[in-house]
Amino acid sequence: MSTISNGSVTSKSSKQKFSAQLKELLVSAKKVLGNERDIDTLDRILDDKKELEAKLSLKISEGLAKDMEIENRNIEIEKLQVAKKTLHEEFQEQFKSWDTGTLRQKELEAETGELRGKLGEVTRRADSAKSKNAELQQVILSCKTDLGDVKDELNRTSKDLRSKERELSGALTELESLQEEKKALGVQVLDHHELSARFGGFIQSCHKLAKGFFFTQFPDSATCDDLQGRLYQSGFTKMAPKSIPISNSLPSQFLRMAAAEKIIAQKLCTNIFRQYYLPETLADRQAMDSVLERLLRVNSRDEAVFRLQLLSAYKSEENRQITSVVKSTVQEVVTVLGPLISPDLQGDFQSKLGKLFQEAVKLWGPVQRSAVRACVDNEPEDDWGSFKDYDGLMDSTPDQTKQVLIPPNPIDSLFPRVSIGEDIICQGYALWSSQNMVVAAGLECSQAKSPILAHGRLSSSRAAVARRGSDRRRLSLSTSSAIGDGWTDTLTPPGAQRGHHSFSDHVTILFVLRRPRPVVDTQICHSSLGTSKAYASAKALNNNIDDFCQEVTNNEPVITIGWTWSKIYYRNTPEEYTMTVAISNRAFNSYENQCIDAMRSIIDGCDVPVNGSNPMNWKQGGKRLHGDYTYKIDIFRQNRPWPPPTKPRQACEGWYKIIWQHYDIYGGGWANYDWGAKSLQPAINPCCGLGSLTGWNFEYFDEPDENGYEWHSWFNTAIGTRRRCFDNNRIQCAAGGPCDSYCGGNG
Repeated sequence: MSTISNGSVTSKSSKQKFSAQLKELLVSAKKVLGNERDIDTLDRILDDKKELEAKLSLKISEGLAKDMEIENRNIEIEKLQVAKKTLHEEFQEQFKSWDTGTLRQKELEAETGELRGKLGEVTRRADSAKSKNAELQQVILSCKTDLGDVKDELNRTSKDLRSKERELSGALTELESLQEEKKALGVQVLDHHELSARFGGFIQSCHKLAKGFFFTQFPDSATCDDLQGRLYQSGFTKMAPKSIPISNSLPSQFLRMAAAEKIIAQKLCTNIFRQYYLPETLADRQAMDSVLERLLRVNSRDEAVFRLQLLSAYKSEENRQITSVVKSTVQEVVTVLGPLISPDLQGDFQSKLGKLFQEAVKLWGPVQRSAVRACVDNEPEDDWGSFKDYDGLMDSTPDQTKQVLIPPNPIDSLFPRVSIGEDIICQGYALWSSQNMVVAAGLECSQAKSPILAHGRLSSSRAAVARRGSDRRRLSLSTSSAIGDGWTDTLTPPGAQRGHHSFSDHVTILFVLRRPRPVVDTQICHSSLGTSKAYASAKALNNNIDDFCQEVTNNEPVITIGWTWSKIYYRNTPEEYTMTVAISNRAFNSYENQCIDAMRSIIDGCDVPVNGSNPMNWKQGGKRLHGDYTYKIDIFRQNRPWPPPTKPRQACEGWYKIIWQHYDIYGGGWANYDWGAKSLQPAINPCCGLGSLTGWNFEYFDEPDENGYEWHSWFNTAIGTRRRCFDNNRIQCAAGGPCDSYCGGNG
């Protein structure tokens, strides 16, 4: 600033000095030139110069002002530059801070995007929750309504319960009274299974006794006339179940043993297996029997009370009467069977028979005091079983023996049938006309015509097998045990006549050659008869072929006539059925593969004909005859939907129950025999999650409901499984059910 001021003063003084010098120059010029005009011009120039100098001075002043202003501006610029530098530094700091903030902003933007996605998901879940909440409100409202109904039902049930409690109290009082009455009367509570086992053991004892004393040979000293006379006098001839050849042959021993069992069985029925033993007199017994029968027709309880009172009335005399009954019964049996027993064994037989009857009395005593009256039936029926020892007493082969074709009906009872109410305690058994020993004895009788006597003793003439010769004759076909087709001609040995022979040369059983018959092999389907509307799935039938045929192989006797084996499968289901094998004639061998092939043939060949289509492979069963064997498959339920369905059906609902999903499924045409345990149940957890299934229930209907469904299953799973597991039929299809249906409900 001081420099500029000094420069300005110096310049001003220089200009003044220059003006003075210029004036002096002009004056001098005037003097020299002396031209006025020129001087005027110069004056004007000088005036102009002054004017210009004034202007110049003004401009200089203005320049100085501008300089001052510039100086001020420079000062301001310097300040601004300093401020700029400061701002620049601050900006750099801010920029660094802003760059860090930008990175953070990007991170925050990413986090914000993620949070927005979560917010959207939460929003959707919230919307879903609102929807479920609305549904839940409806469920709660429905539950409240149901709860009100349940409360009403509970009140009604409580009233009923109080009423039932009063009834129960009265019933208990009555029961106590009845228990006291029962105790006073001495009623026996019987275990029917145990009693049946005891009767089985007693049958064995009877059979063992008869076999030990009567399946024996006569001594050589015995004569036919003596035996015939004694047997006639004892009454044996009338009581024997069939004509018995008087010989030591196996058939004769067999029939003697059977006759002994029959006579013992008759005495058990008439003397031991009685409702009571006293009173003794016939008139009194007839009166008591009449009263008991009348009471039984009116009220079985009254009959039991009267019977027990009758037993109690004679309790003090009962033991004496039992001893008397046993003694007299033993004497009756010995009188009839005595001629068949050698004298040295009479005492032993009488002792063992007495013990057998004492055992029978002990066995029968509790039955007399049963609350339900026991029934003893000694008339043989077609469904009585045959005793196993009677099937294997004659050692013969198919090439040696030809059966006489006799209807397989029982001849006589060898042990009675015992039943209590509807329960059969002892099946009993009978002698059968088709048993090989009976047939052989008939042949022996028809051959001999009558006992062959010589010199007062029974002959043991041997019947020869058919041979050539002039003395040849044909056996008679007019006897009761006539020989059927296929027997060859046989001979009466020459000189066969009444003579004197010992029993060591006993009459031999006739064996003749058999002409082979063609094996019958036919199959009859129930569907071809049109008499049945029962059907089952091929899978249900095929499941048990091996099991059944293995049991047949394990249980079939070596030689059997009229033997049958049956087994029921899938009891109380829509596909309940029975497999059966029956032998109509004597058979020496059975093959498991034959059984399997026959059953498969019935299953594969007996479809259900419905408009020529059977897409679900329904079967109706039938019968296959193969030689002496008959194989059958009989399906039980006749009230299934008809015609059979062509595809599986269902009705499904699944309802959200707060903590689980509850399902009700009705079905038909699938899960028909396994109670759902091998079809529907194992298909649930793989879709719904391990351990998800709870509260499993399954029931079959006795008949289809109004919609044709045959079963109902209800259960619970985890929530949220209806759409992904049931509505799309994922589970039902995997279980063999429909693959194109749906499951209603919610959740």
